[in-house]
Amino acid sequence: ERKDLNMNALLQGIVADASFEAEARGCRVQLEAEEGCRFKGNADMLRSAVENVVRNAVHHTAEGSTVVVTMERAAGAAGPGLRLAVRDNGPGVDEDQLESLFRPFFRTTDARDRLSGGSGLGLAISSSAIRAHGGSIHAENALEGGLRVEISLPASPP
Repeated sequence: ERKDLNMNALLQGIVADASFEAEARGCRVQLEAEEGCRFKGNADMLRSAVENVVRNAVHHTAEGSTVVVTMERAAGAAGPGLRLAVRDNGPGVDEDQLESLFRPFFRTTDARDRLSGGSGLGLAISSSAIRAHGGSIHAENALEGGLRVEISLPASPP
């Protein structure tokens, strides 16, 4: 079921929930979002998709750092849309593993070497939900360090 969603409110809820987990790690989560962003989609699927990415970032960011969640309107090849990005300040991911992050049960070498508790399904679920909404998701190492996950969604009609 797809409904007209206030994406600002959806992100505010996700960031508020993730902030509790971040505080326990001595971190914070910051939201920088353009006002009035709307999208026609399934709220539960989108919340789960974005929440998986944000919680993953909180888990991997350096202690005392900030996970930054941004949202803006963006022009794409198929017309206007929304671009969300989640950037952590963790170790990043080996370049040769970036494309595999969204495969089911994939865990980076670092995650296998320590008891992270993850199963490798969170980002795969995110990818599936975003694609079901006509969007895309990808990850890249940020120039300043850490990982940046970008989600692109087609905009709702005005």
